[in-house]
Amino acid sequence: MTIWDDIALSIQLDQPIRKRDLRGLFARSRDLGGAIFHEVDFSGASFVDCVLARAKFIECDLRGADFSNADLDHATFVKCDLSQARLCARNMRHDCWVQCDLSESSWEHADMQVSSIVKSSLKSARFDAGTLERCTLIDDEFDGASVAGAKLTQCVVSPADWHKVALGNMRADGVIFSNANFHGQVMSGMHLRRCSMQGADLSGVDLAGADLTESNFYRTRLRQANLSNVNAPHALLLQAQLEQVDLSGARLEGAIFQQAALRDCRLDGARLATSVWNKSKHENVSFQGADLAYARWEHVQGEHLDFSDANLDHAQFHAANLCDTNFRGASMRHIGKTDKARLAAESRTLALENE
Repeated sequence: MTIWDDIALSIQLDQPIRKRDLRGLFARSRDLGGAIFHEVDFSGASFVDCVLARAKFIECDLRGADFSNADLDHATFVKCDLSQARLCARNMRHDCWVQCDLSESSWEHADMQVSSIVKSSLKSARFDAGTLERCTLIDDEFDGASVAGAKLTQCVVSPADWHKVALGNMRADGVIFSNANFHGQVMSGMHLRRCSMQGADLSGVDLAGADLTESNFYRTRLRQANLSNVNAPHALLLQAQLEQVDLSGARLEGAIFQQAALRDCRLDGARLATSVWNKSKHENVSFQGADLAYARWEHVQGEHLDFSDANLDHAQFHAANLCDTNFRGASMRHIGKTDKARLAAESRTLALENE
């Protein structure tokens, strides 16, 4: 019997092929759908154009294997060595890689959907110009990986330690970057709409001109970051920490900075109409020429603020405590000041919050 006869019989009997030396196997255009391989050496094998739908590879050596244009629908890889493998398959839906070595693997131009990579090494892996839709990447290693030109949609990356990942022209929409670390990354002009960066480290990041519409930066650390001219309407910066951050010229209409802490920041010329700053803290922050119409500044604490030439029409400053603040040339029509009756009604709640 040939190896193909053995595989066909194993598929028919739903039994695995075990401990075979199939190095360099040429399986081009073969139909191996549903096959199960356990501890098989496939190093250097070619699965180009091969049908591997619902196939399972368990503890297999797949170093340098080529899956170009293969059908990997519902395929599973567990504890496999796929280092330097080519994984640019034509059908990559509902796939799973668990505890695999995927270092230096190539996923360029791959279209992966509803798939998972878990507890695997993706060191120096390349996803350039690839598409990942509704995929989960959990507890993986990414140092030296590249997602340049890739498009990620509704994915979860946790934790996203991507400070050593090549990001050039990546696009992300609705992606959760859990416990993210983008320290020092150049992300200028990047498309990151409706993404979650909750608790992320964005220190030293260059996001100038990026599209951050409706993105979540809850408790994010932004230190010495460049966010000038970002497009971030309705972004959430609740309890964010901003120090030496440049947000000049940013579009932040409806953004929420509630309980945020800002120090040595610039928001000159920023578009901040209807933004919310309640209970935020400011030290040496400039809003020169910014549009803050209808913004809410309730219970804000600040010193050395500059609102010169800003638009503060209809802004609400109930119980705001602003020291050494410059309002020269600012438009302040119909601004709301402290309402004593309301403040008295709030006293009990405020006392509990300060305990």
